[in-house]
Amino acid sequence: MLDAEELTSAYILPRKDGERLYLDLFAKGEYRPELLFGECAIAQAAVASPEAQWKLANLKKMKR
Repeated sequence: MLDAEELTSAYILPRKDGERLYLDLFAKGEYRPELLFGECAIAQAAVASPEAQWKLANLKKMKR
């Protein structure tokens, strides 16, 4: 069985620069799904995601 550190490293932490950049930008309120999916229909659909829009709105409220 994987311990917590191995599990986190293997499945949760970003592995690629694009993933890390995506998470950093998202935390700042900038949503760039094309960093994960490339320029495709999935990225376009992700932009319209109500869940992502809700999270972005809440992140903006939290900014000081």
